[in-house]
This record gives sequence, C-alpha cells and structure tokens, in this order.
Amino acid sequence: MSKTIQLTVTSVQHNTTESVLVEFTSSVPLEFKAGQYITFFIPFEGEILHRSYSLSCAPHEERIQIGVKRTEGGRASSFLVNSVRVGDQFEANPPQGNFVLPKRLDQATHFVFFAAGSGITPVISMIKSIEHNSKNHQTTLFLGNRNPDSVMFKIQLDELDLSERTEIIHVYSQNKHVAPLLQGRISFGKTWELIEHYINDSLPKVFYICGPSGMMSSVQNALTDLGIDSDSVHREFFKNPGQDFEQKQTKEKEMSTFEGTSKIHVILDEEEFEFELGSKGKVILNAAMDAGADAPFSCKGGICTTCKAKLIEGKVEMDQNFALTDGEIAEGFILTCQSHPRSEKVVLSYDDV
Repeated sequence: MSKTIQLTVTSVQHNTTESVLVEFTSSVPLEFKAGQYITFFIPFEGEILHRSYSLSCAPHEERIQIGVKRTEGGRASSFLVNSVRVGDQFEANPPQGNFVLPKRLDQATHFVFFAAGSGITPVISMIKSIEHNSKNHQTTLFLGNRNPDSVMFKIQLDELDLSERTEIIHVYSQNKHVAPLLQGRISFGKTWELIEHYINDSLPKVFYICGPSGMMSSVQNALTDLGIDSDSVHREFFKNPGQDFEQKQTKEKEMSTFEGTSKIHVILDEEEFEFELGSKGKVILNAAMDAGADAPFSCKGGICTTCKAKLIEGKVEMDQNFALTDGEIAEGFILTCQSHPRSEKVVLSYDDV
C-alpha cells in the first residue's frame, strides 16, 4: 500500500464560471499514467472529504494539474472552485486508475474519445500524451457542452486541434450557430451520426468514454449496435451509474452459497487486523475501518479503485464493480467497499496492490 503524499497549491485558474484548474507541487516525485486520478483528503467543516479528481496534465509535462467543475450540492467541488488558494496543502493518495492508454503505442491506431462536461479532464491528459509520444496515431474527440463558454481547457483544446493528427469536434446543447450535426446532446442517434460522418479511415480503432452516466450509456449502446468489440471500448465513471450498465460480477458470486460468520484477516501498511464479519453484514472496507485499519477509500460505489486489495485466501462477493477489469479480478483483486465474505476465512492485503 503506497503512503500518502502532500500536495501544495501553486496556481489557481478559473477556467469557466463553474470550473477551476488547480496546479500543485508534490512532496515526492509523482509518477502517473495519462488518464489516472488522485484521491484528495479535503478538510471541510470538521470532517475529511475523500474525493477523486483526474489529472489533466500529461506525464511529460512538468506540472501536476487537476480540473474541477462545481456540481450541484457538491461540497468538495464547491470548496475547490470557490475557496482554494495558493499555498493550501492537501494530503492525497498517489495516482491510480485503469482508464489509461495501451501500454505500447507501436501500431498505428485511431483513438476516438467521447466526453462531456468535466469528463474532458482525463481525456485531455491522454490526448496530449498521444500527441507527444507518437507520430503514427490519429485522434478524434467528440466533446459535449452547453455552449463555447462552458468548455473546460478550451485554450489547450484549441492548440491540440491545430495538429494534423488530432481533431476536436465540439457538440453544443445550447448553441444554434453551428451545423445541425453539432447541435444537441451526445445521444444514441448523435453517436451514430458523428461516427458515420467523421470516422471513416481504415486504422484500428480504440474508444474512450467519460462523462455523465446517461451520455455514456447512449454512446456505449450505439457503439455496440455499430459492431464495435467491447474490448475496444473503455469507460471512466465519475458517479455511480446505477443500472445504466450491466454490472460485472465475480466468479465467486456464481459459485458460493456461504452464509454465516467469516474470520477476516487484513494486511495494511505491514500491520495486521483480524475481526469477524457476517456474510450479510457490512462490506469488508467498513468492517476493517471499525477494527482500527486506516483503509483507503474514495467513492465507496465501486467506481474508483482506491479501496482495491489482493484476495490472498478465501472467497468474496462484490455487490457491484465498475472499475476492475476481468483480468484484475482473475488475478484476485477486489474492491473492498463492495465485498462481502463468502468463505469461513478471508485473507486480503492492501499492500500487494
């Protein structure tokens, strides 16, 4: 389990009326992949808010930057947009997340991104990385917003759009001064139209989707209808999508009928915690925290991977999973915020992530 880091605010730039770009210096050298996020521990009115924000900077840039858009009722986002100042310090977890580019960029590929609102944050990091690291790829971004004034990172996007290998297509829901194809929200039908109009080369395609769950569901369904293999489609959730997508289930859920009390053994920061937990009781994360473990978490909704741990012994069942890949599940990784014991003994380690 990685230790926390200290981040100090060095720059605050109000990007739109509802968003802010915040830059930091880190207490330790920070390594990350384009598309990953950082979980911040934000002091707010006597409590600590755990919030994850995607890095908008690319690994080759000499800065640490996030973009935050104020959300209705969002305490952390409102604080960061309205009140954060240069010199403020935050404790945070190191970068993590699976919404990243392929490990190798050898084969010429057409990367197609669909984003809306603050969903542009991890996407712009990946586009900048593609532009910097390869001359063989083509990149297309379909970006949904209300109007030009609500576009986050507009100056950076305009600069990227100047490249012969990168094309930025803006779609506005409240702007009648653009072509009909570029009016409205990015819906199921709009996705069909955009792909048929703009994506017509012979390169292999990889798709990335990030934004409101309704938009993501529409794009995903359209790509499926267009015959796009699901292995070529990657998604990043900022909020719990509920029933918008089929939930991935562990094999243990199909196999186990365990009911009773399990002995749980948790390894965290080279310390060991033991407690008993019923099969229908709390999730393992909450029970571990009750037992005194300072277990990491952020969303508690199966969306991020902050609470990820390695299952060493026993079986668990996850209520839902929108973050771990099938490969990670096969390797024994679980989301402790969603996991219930399904064997008499369960041993897991946060240190083996």
